[in-house]
Amino acid sequence: TRYMNFFSNKNSEDLALVLDIGSASVGGSLVKFPKGKNPAKPTIVYSVRTDLIFEEDLNFESFLAKMLLALADVVKKVHDARIGAPKFAYCTLASPWYASQTRIIKLSKNTPFVFSHKLADELIEKERKNFENEHAGRYRELGENVRILEAKTIRVSLNGYRVKDPIGVKATDLDMTLYLSMSPEAILVSIEEVIEKVFRLKKISYSSFAFASFITTRDLFVHEDNFILLDIGGELTDISIIKDGMLIESVSFPYGKNFLLRKVSRALKRTGGEALSLYRIYSDLKLEKNLADKFSEVLKEAQSEWLSNFSNALAGISVELGIPDTVFLTADKDTSSWFIATLESEEFHKYTTTEHQFRVISLGSVATSEYLNFSGSVIRDPFIMLETIFITRIRV
Repeated sequence: TRYMNFFSNKNSEDLALVLDIGSASVGGSLVKFPKGKNPAKPTIVYSVRTDLIFEEDLNFESFLAKMLLALADVVKKVHDARIGAPKFAYCTLASPWYASQTRIIKLSKNTPFVFSHKLADELIEKERKNFENEHAGRYRELGENVRILEAKTIRVSLNGYRVKDPIGVKATDLDMTLYLSMSPEAILVSIEEVIEKVFRLKKISYSSFAFASFITTRDLFVHEDNFILLDIGGELTDISIIKDGMLIESVSFPYGKNFLLRKVSRALKRTGGEALSLYRIYSDLKLEKNLADKFSEVLKEAQSEWLSNFSNALAGISVELGIPDTVFLTADKDTSSWFIATLESEEFHKYTTTEHQFRVISLGSVATSEYLNFSGSVIRDPFIMLETIFITRIRV
């Protein structure tokens, strides 16, 4: 066939479709993942991103339809690049396409028991069912069937001590921290239909962006045990709190990049597309003075509103030892500098009880070249890069 030559190198590489499905855009890449015990770095050979059509008013049904349109565009462009036929697809979902929770399983007995794979599996299965039942009604308009994406053990403590390899260890007290994520079956089936119209794949796997960014950030910044992961999407901002290297809690609030654009669009009576163009010109300090002054006013108002909502979301997180002051941020390139400035502003202290100013590190600017190779002048998409590093961890 047309693609045979691509894989003739003794099948030493897998070509995979890596998809980043967000609330502002959908990104897609073709990535070569080397096989073997100590594989070389993966190579991103093609990358593309399509924005969701911006809407003034939003309802979930039309929002889902816009996401699927953007996904179809990305998959078609990947196909039309004629680089090769992927065998697998790895999809990373951002909010609102999944729900997640960190849960702690506790078990105490009077006589010692041995921690085994069988015991772990039974406890995890019970939590999976509870989680599924609790979230079944969340997406009621899409039907009540949900699919568990991830059920990952983050930490095991036996008799009060963290144990890295607990299998076979005796104890009377067990604490197991579990990260669970799920998505409505209807959303996943729609995603699969779009992909399978173009590519015949052996497997489509899913991850939540919160878990992918947690694992990757933890591995890239081994000296950071306490931090906030902040993912600013189109319609939502996701906050994940990491304490002692553990994903404690995740929460979302409905103020993302598009909130900013809607503020500009309404105040200046412009369309969403015009608002984004004007924002980019304003960021480059090239907007004429009168308009720039109006813009500054609108952005100051937006800053207060976004911070207030961010603070309320933080207040709802039950973190006993206070909020970490290191923030790892993922956001679209055009607005990330505004969100960084907002988080580092003096204004922020009006809204929060953190003792120190935030130290904000943009994950988009973190050097990932030591983990990845790039083919030619392929677009360096920070979300795809982060997710590709994560996939190398879960493929091992």
